[in-house]
Amino acid sequence: VNPAQRLLRWFATTHLSDDVGLIVEPFGLVAKAVADRTVGQQGETAVRKLIGAKDAAVRDYIEGKDS
Repeated sequence: VNPAQRLLRWFATTHLSDDVGLIVEPFGLVAKAVADRTVGQQGETAVRKLIGAKDAAVRDYIEGKDS
């Protein structure tokens, strides 16, 4: 298991509502593709940036629901 693959847990969707899971899922697919093809620090950085993007998308969706 490389460092990027250890980060894939942040893309789990089973504990999320279906609507939020639909937002997270595409980010998880890309993150897995990146993690499976990289071995070094740059791959880990790429997955970390996808975590940030996923988090921002989820926050934006939740803020939109609350308005």
